[in-house]
Amino acid sequence: MKILLLAGVGIILLVGAVLLLRRRRRLRTQIPPSPKRTNAAEVENPVQEEKDLPPSSSPEQPAAVQGVAGSRAMGPQQRRQMLRYLKSAYDSGSQARLDAMEDMVAWGHPACLPLLRRGLRDADLRVVGLAARGLERFRGPRQRLKHPPRRRRRRGHYPSTPV
Repeated sequence: MKILLLAGVGIILLVGAVLLLRRRRRLRTQIPPSPKRTNAAEVENPVQEEKDLPPSSSPEQPAAVQGVAGSRAMGPQQRRQMLRYLKSAYDSGSQARLDAMEDMVAWGHPACLPLLRRGLRDADLRVVGLAARGLERFRGPRQRLKHPPRRRRRRGHYPSTPV
């Protein structure tokens, strides 16, 4: 009896410790800053940053993605930061979700695929349309349907006629 009691207390303590660790980890994580400004030098000189940006090809493209996509290839840390920003913006609200979806379409990275697929099931039709447009990039070329070859009829085999 004592062994079962000790085992039960041990399991309860273990579950409690795991839950406390998860809670502390969640408290440490904060909403990441916008990927628009990732370096300390860029934060100090915002006017300099705006001058360095290439001219936008379309007025719909958000400024955060223009700076990221136009300047240089992103490193893994910047890519993770961008994904965290997009996920938090997607979960924020309807307008933020729409803005995040526009950012994903403009960025066009394969890491956005889970969020784009989630956008297909959204209640807002504008988000659904943007998600569909974002997923078009990852679809391959359309292929013709290959029909199975027709079966040849055997000679001398005729279907029976009803009498």
